[in-house]
Amino acid sequence: MALEERRKSRQKRSFRTSFSREHKKEISAIRRRQASFLVAFCSLFALLIHILRPSVTFDPHVPGEGLLEKMHLRNSGEDNRPIMHTFYHRIDPEKMRKNTGMTDDADSDMINSWSRAWEAAGWRTQILTLEDAKKHPQFDYFNKTLHELPFDKTFQEYDILCFHRWLAMVEVGGGWMSDYDVYPLNPLRGKVLPFGGKLTAYENIPRGAVPSLVSGSSSEWNRMANTLIHNTITHRSNKNFWSDFFALIDIYQDNPKSYNIVDGVLPGKRVLTGTKWGKKECQMTEKKIAVHFSHDSIVMGVSREGETALDRPRIAEKFVEMWSDRCMNAPVFAKNLIMAKH
Repeated sequence: MALEERRKSRQKRSFRTSFSREHKKEISAIRRRQASFLVAFCSLFALLIHILRPSVTFDPHVPGEGLLEKMHLRNSGEDNRPIMHTFYHRIDPEKMRKNTGMTDDADSDMINSWSRAWEAAGWRTQILTLEDAKKHPQFDYFNKTLHELPFDKTFQEYDILCFHRWLAMVEVGGGWMSDYDVYPLNPLRGKVLPFGGKLTAYENIPRGAVPSLVSGSSSEWNRMANTLIHNTITHRSNKNFWSDFFALIDIYQDNPKSYNIVDGVLPGKRVLTGTKWGKKECQMTEKKIAVHFSHDSIVMGVSREGETALDRPRIAEKFVEMWSDRCMNAPVFAKNLIMAKH
């Protein structure tokens, strides 16, 4: 009788053990299926968020002025293109002397043409204004100091704005900035700032550089902004015209290590030759990253009869089309620029 009870007890323990093992296996299988389902669900949810998430829209249009076309830029998480900045603030000719030789319509055409060119070259474009400069903690000091300088009447609001653009670049975190009449040529890698972010100017002249295309970190833009204003103050006793351009040259003459200079921008007068371009002419654009169609380019270069600085957007785009067609080193962006206009 005792043997029979022990046998039944062993059978019960064996059954419980077997049931427990099977139960654990089933629970593990259920948990694995649940985990797989959760991973799949999360992946699907993330995909839907990515598809449905709207892009961020940037609109540089100035209300009531009718100057700038809308540009749509995705946020930095979606758009990894480098950014080329320019600075523009409308000067009301009814309130003060504009001193630029440009009308509102000409400014608008120039800005939009500049934007198309850099976008076609693979960049995002961003137009900075006086409002960006005003965010800088030293703006009031700069503005008051510049307006109180005893220079002659040729020193106008436009020249003061040229100093403020340096402050605007500090506030957007540094990077690249060009004048709105500088057009890209050969491809430029802009995501990583050259020379470790040290301020660099790319239009070389015998005594320094023209700040038509500049790169640098935010701290470098800030350093140079302060260096420029201090240099300008030292020239106030001369009572002659001064500018950020003149100050940049003077700073370099005093200390050539104050910023880097790269011979990368062609003056527009060198490409407006009035002759048919061939291999020889194309060679001058090799290793050049941009061309600067300044007012001086129209005066010193060869242009068609009746053309003035107001025609620079059309002149610049016509040059890019010709250069793309005839120069062996012309990148795809020029053809993209032609398509963007139509």
